[in-house]
Amino acid sequence: MNSTLKSNLFITIILFVFMIGSIVLSFIPGINKLHVLLVLVLSEVLFLIVPSIIYLIVTKSPVKKTLKLNWPGWLTILLAFLFGLFIQPAMMFLSALTGLFFPNDVSELINTLMSTPTLLLVAAVALTPAICEEIPLRGILLSGYDQIDIKKAMLINGLFFAMIHFDFQQSLYTFVLGAIFAYIVRITNSIIPTMVAHFTINASQIFLQKLIHYAMQLTPELNIEAIAQEYSLIEELYALAGIFVFAVIVTPVAIIILYGLKGLNKDVHRNNKLIQTDSLTQTNNLVENENIIQADILETTDNNSKIKIFNWPVWLSIVVYFAFTTFLLLLSHVN
Repeated sequence: MNSTLKSNLFITIILFVFMIGSIVLSFIPGINKLHVLLVLVLSEVLFLIVPSIIYLIVTKSPVKKTLKLNWPGWLTILLAFLFGLFIQPAMMFLSALTGLFFPNDVSELINTLMSTPTLLLVAAVALTPAICEEIPLRGILLSGYDQIDIKKAMLINGLFFAMIHFDFQQSLYTFVLGAIFAYIVRITNSIIPTMVAHFTINASQIFLQKLIHYAMQLTPELNIEAIAQEYSLIEELYALAGIFVFAVIVTPVAIIILYGLKGLNKDVHRNNKLIQTDSLTQTNNLVENENIIQADILETTDNNSKIKIFNWPVWLSIVVYFAFTTFLLLLSHVN
């Protein structure tokens, strides 16, 4: 079994564990009495971290190498933090776009938790996913694509990151984020920057909703009107247009920061390419004839390009994702 198929199969198992585990968890006596944030943290740890640990033990994969647990330097960390801030408007636009068709359950959940202490909310909704989701997705899954072209790796990573949320409303922006995060890990050879960016994006959303909540408390009459009002499609489109304009202005800064990350880590990026070439040639012998070396590289690269990234675990995951997410959507309408 090649590394790509093995990584895809692992995430497919994760999807099944998350799906079945969530159903089982809902039937445990007294689970409804637990705080929703505790249930969220338990779900992330049980269904993402535990399977990841089991995978690393069973496959005997080197933890640091597989998860890319390399310290990238403080400047890279700062750029990852700034990227998380400046990419937020683009993610808000994509979220609002899908919000025209599907309910934003995450935003509604956070709104119901506004009385929760901010640190607890940030720990559960920002810190926990930043660790628990990055390890299997940008760690184990992406490690199986070390020999694969970055564009293909970004595509699959974004796809699985979207599916693991089991939410149509989140699908578009999580796909884009998953692809970008895969690129960041590849150019920095570290999962830590994406953990920082992931945390920043989630945390900034919490603080934004906290700010709106406090502003509405200062004007209770507007608060009541906002709750009671149902916005028309035209009003939603106007709001979407406003977010789009804001995103167009701010997102170029995020792109510049991304280029800065690549430039800052250009030596790492170059070393990754050399390692990738070495793994593709699958030889440690010194060959004097340069033409033979080039022929071997071309042959192994050609063989590598024939590796199917859309193998059976990916197609199975797509079917399961659409079936289960549709079921959840219908169930929410019934309730």
